[in-house]
Amino acid sequence: MAQSVLARLARPGPAAAIIAALALAAALAGVFTSPVLDRDEARFAQATAQMLESGDFVRINFLDEPRHKKPAGIHWLQAAAVAAASSEDARAIWAYRLPSVLGAVLAALAAYLAGARLVGRRAGFAAGALLAVTVLLGAEAGIAKTDAMLCATAAFSFYAIAGLRTATDRREARGFALVLWVAMAVGVLIKGPVTPMAAG
Repeated sequence: MAQSVLARLARPGPAAAIIAALALAAALAGVFTSPVLDRDEARFAQATAQMLESGDFVRINFLDEPRHKKPAGIHWLQAAAVAAASSEDARAIWAYRLPSVLGAVLAALAAYLAGARLVGRRAGFAAGALLAVTVLLGAEAGIAKTDAMLCATAAFSFYAIAGLRTATDRREARGFALVLWVAMAVGVLIKGPVTPMAAG
C-alpha cells in the first residue's frame, strides 16, 4: 500500500509539484519579513539597485567603487526580479531574494530528475524532497546572493551528466549535452568557474 502511494507520488507531474512546494515552503520562510541578513546580501542588492538606476548592465558598481568580485549574472537576475515584482525605488529586499528562491526550487527539481534517471523515480523523489527541505539550501534561498542559484546550475549539470551516461541514442545525448553546456554557461555567469569545476 505504502509502496503504491509512493510510486504514484514519484510520477513526474506529482513529484515535481510536491518538490517545488516543499522547496518554496522552506525558501519563503522569512523572505518577505527578514531584514538584510549580512553584508554580502546588502552589497549584492545595492549593486543591483545601482545597475537599475544607471541602466548600465555590464559595469557593476557598489557606491563609488567598481565591484568585479562576481560576474554579472546574479545581478541581471535580481534586476529582472525587481523590475517584475517591485521597483528600484522601493528598495524592498525580498524582491532581490526571488532569484535565490527560484534557484532552490530548480536545484531540488534537478536532484529529482538526476536521481530518477540514475536509480529510479522513488529514490529520485526522495532525493529531491530531501534537498528541498535542507536547512542550508533553505537559508541560502532566503538571501539575495549567488549560492542558491549556483546550486541549481550545478545540480542541472549533474543531471545532464547522468543523462549522458544513460542516453540510449545520439539525439537524446545531444539534448543532455545542451543542458550541460547551458547549465555551465549560466553557472559561469553566476559565480565564475565553480559549476564547471563541480561538473569536472
